[in-house]
Amino acid sequence: MKNLKITFNLESPAILQNRFMTIDSILLNVFFQKYKEQNNINDFIKIEDFLDEIGKFIEIKNNVISGSIWYVGKNNRIYSDEYRMFKSMRHEEYTKQEFFTDKNFITDKGWYKSYDLKYPLLALPSIYFYITGDKDKIEELLKDIKYLGKKRKIGFGFTEEYSIEEIAENKGIFIDDTTVSKPVPCSQFSVNTHRVMFYRAYPPYWLKENKVACYMPPMYYTEEKDVSWNENYKSIAPADYISPTEFVYQNMQDIFNFTYQKKHFTPKNPLKQHTCIMCGGNNGIKRNYKEKNEIFPKTFTDFGFVDAGDYICDYCKLIENSDNLNKTANLFFSENERIYIGGGNLNKIVEKNNPYTKDMTKKAYENMIKNKIKETKLEFYKNIKEKTPPFLISIKNDSNSAHLIFKSTVNISNAIFQIVNKRYGAMTIDTEMFLKAIEELDISEDKKDCLYSKSKYINFKTKYTNDILNLLKIIYPLEEELNAK
Repeated sequence: MKNLKITFNLESPAILQNRFMTIDSILLNVFFQKYKEQNNINDFIKIEDFLDEIGKFIEIKNNVISGSIWYVGKNNRIYSDEYRMFKSMRHEEYTKQEFFTDKNFITDKGWYKSYDLKYPLLALPSIYFYITGDKDKIEELLKDIKYLGKKRKIGFGFTEEYSIEEIAENKGIFIDDTTVSKPVPCSQFSVNTHRVMFYRAYPPYWLKENKVACYMPPMYYTEEKDVSWNENYKSIAPADYISPTEFVYQNMQDIFNFTYQKKHFTPKNPLKQHTCIMCGGNNGIKRNYKEKNEIFPKTFTDFGFVDAGDYICDYCKLIENSDNLNKTANLFFSENERIYIGGGNLNKIVEKNNPYTKDMTKKAYENMIKNKIKETKLEFYKNIKEKTPPFLISIKNDSNSAHLIFKSTVNISNAIFQIVNKRYGAMTIDTEMFLKAIEELDISEDKKDCLYSKSKYINFKTKYTNDILNLLKIIYPLEEELNAK
């Protein structure tokens, strides 16, 4: 086994949406495509069942497969932008183009679904990974890799050349004693870091099932050391996975009178655990067609997010059908500050605490409310280090928060936290990096210019991940967005 550094030269901009994309997941995708063809296998392969086979050409320590996340050279220039996919057509437009003649069509799912998708786009010369393994076998797999990231069919992430070199240090799992180079299960190693979140231990990492508490690498594009152990962060490293809907229920059942709960709530425990298609928990229960129609109301617009399948846990059924959660308290702090659900009611709360006075013009009052809302959001996120894990954050700008709850992830650290938003989806925030961005904005003469103008924004946004930029847009909204509200 050799310690290797693999560099890909990118010929086109790439949609590297997942900062934690690892080289082992890329190589194993190629390996198992060939393996399934050779052995005539059509079923889904679980990587954890093939560790002996994988161990023949990739190093495995304590059941953790070697293979780092991607990094950018510190001298490389980066340009960040967004790629947008948009489709919204009225019934008469569909009819005109002879797509169909039935007027009773559905636009929130299926063939006629409207969408407005934005993908983070990075233009950079190259990215590199670390791995320890059989150089010849790995190089054989690398020859079949032509694209990296999403939307490769339309040309993004094209990589024509790669280089593979032997290095002295083994960086496939660790950069140093406090810095992991990939998600590492807390149960397998003891690392002096507070960057901890629920994640999968094995590829494919996008699967919801079998998530465990993992140490996570810093989210900088460049290779940086983790100093969270010395920055007063807090984490719950040995935590067992808990679904977001179960977490909300346990922390809010004494405050909200759930309509479905007249007696003590006990989830059903089938003989075989199944993953809930909504929240990813392990208490999924098989639902028939009628039950699923009852769980998903006609106004449910998140079918694209929900996985195919029939298993839904009682917690998701409870929360999705609860008028109390859907229509009450979009802004909520529990006594232990473990839950924060923000939404349109934030405006009402700020207005209640800052009543209109006769000596103010309507315009002056509106501007004051806008600034107070911004200050409230900023204060919460600036003090994220003070929050006690576990906690959950979701933000939605209308009266229904339930759809976001099951998209959320329970945070077991305040050094790296996750937040879900109606507009930007699920975001993962490296707190250290985020607070540096806030500090940079605070010392700026004009926050609007620093964040949005072409002259200053380019340099600013190359330093920070797309998720951090989106969260900053929530805190510092564009002037035209504020006026629209």
